[in-house]
Amino acid sequence: VVNIEWGNFWSSHLPRTSYDKVLDEESPNPLEQ
Repeated sequence: VVNIEWGNFWSSHLPRTSYDKVLDEESPNPLEQ
């Protein structure tokens, strides 16, 4: 398990999985973390 909420790993070069999208939607800072 890797917790990626602590950093900003957003990059247009990295693929986003369905899990990434769900975590982002539920985040207090969507599209920022």
